[in-house]
Amino acid sequence: MRSIFILLLSTTILFGVYDSQCKYCHSSKITLSKIYTKKQWHKYTYHKDKTLRDIHKRNLDVYDYLNSSLYEPSKLYDDMSFFAKKEEKHIEIKRVEVAEASCIVCHNNKQTLANLWQLSQWKELLVSSQTLKTAHKSQPKVIKYINSKEYNQNLKKLINRLSKYAPNMQKIKLKSKKISFLFEKNNGKKEEAQKVFTEIKNSLNHCNIKTPINLHISITNQDTSVASAIVSVFTLFIAPINSTNTWTMVAKYKNMTFKEQIDIKHSSGFFGKDHKTLTESIDKLMSRFKKNMNLSCK
Repeated sequence: MRSIFILLLSTTILFGVYDSQCKYCHSSKITLSKIYTKKQWHKYTYHKDKTLRDIHKRNLDVYDYLNSSLYEPSKLYDDMSFFAKKEEKHIEIKRVEVAEASCIVCHNNKQTLANLWQLSQWKELLVSSQTLKTAHKSQPKVIKYINSKEYNQNLKKLINRLSKYAPNMQKIKLKSKKISFLFEKNNGKKEEAQKVFTEIKNSLNHCNIKTPINLHISITNQDTSVASAIVSVFTLFIAPINSTNTWTMVAKYKNMTFKEQIDIKHSSGFFGKDHKTLTESIDKLMSRFKKNMNLSCK
């Protein structure tokens, strides 16, 4: 009975009466709560402060809601205060948050926004915002904002905040005799690429290769199990969080192109593990290629 009570209490804290007006753009109640301190949330809700209205002035539905009788400041404060920061640590980022909110009106949240471009592309905006203007050429309000003083003042800090979530796809090239290898992965390391390449070479070690082979492996995060994540939270991260990576390999051999994919499951946490070893994964991929490419192997 006690465990059921704790589960219900935890569910209430996590989900509460999280307002649908907020959910539309802010997918996570916890992330939204942590934008401000508990003291700031109290100020922005109870004291008729205009900060929330100013942030949402480009989102007319939310702006109207904040000015309507349906908006209950005490209800919003109760929702936000539990996970809110306890004390102010970075007062200077407030203006950046306002600039960030101008973008997430359309882009849902900063994680979604950051994932639209590679980290290198975001950093290019520090040199020129022309690419951003081109992407919003049919949205004059956005163009006006990009040309504003506010945007230029906060661009560097805004990109630093987005860089925590932006993909940073690394391309690492390796070569050995007649095998050329390109390894592509978000935040990929050369040591990791070298391990994969070593396994590939071992798999092809007894094959008669007379023509150069070009291999390209890209690794992407395909899915994280929401159910396992929730269970992990309730067990204080003792239960593992299950996720799946997709490995895509393209091989060019004798003027022909071959492509194969494999999903590799792994789990993180106290009892986390890789469901397949690196050797098993490479062997499974390479066995398909060797068959399709008609390689003569002992």
